Amino acid sequence: MTQTVRNLRINVPDWTFLLGEIFAERHMYPESIAAFQKAGDGPYTLGHLGNVYARAGKTNEARDAIARLQKFVHQDGVGRYEIALIYAGLGQNAEAFDWLEQSYRAHDVGLIYLRVDPCLDSLRADPRFADLMRRVGLTR
Repeated sequence: MTQTVRNLRINVPDWTFLLGEIFAERHMYPESIAAFQKAGDGPYTLGHLGNVYARAGKTNEARDAIARLQKFVHQDGVGRYEIALIYAGLGQNAEAFDWLEQSYRAHDVGLIYLRVDPCLDSLRADPRFADLMRRVGLTR
């Protein structure tokens, strides 16, 4: 039976990214950073890694992640939402909302996570967040 299952060639999910999120929410920043570093270097992972760097007080690393994401934005048109995540982690709400607005105008797929993304928790009390949720269509 084991050989039959192997022959199916089912890709086992990589839980590394999810572990990074869990560790971040438990304020286990070194473990979160390590998990995100293993999860790859795509824009989505880089945004969450940058958010954790910011929350851990590693502002230089967070700003480096922003610079790397800006290259993705210029080259591929992706990464606006992820830059907003980092600015939210840095406590720079005006910049976070600027990037969320850019993300909205670009129809960034990341916006579907607005309701649940813990990286944005620091922005939820701001009326601009409720307005964005309404415009994206995520309000009840």
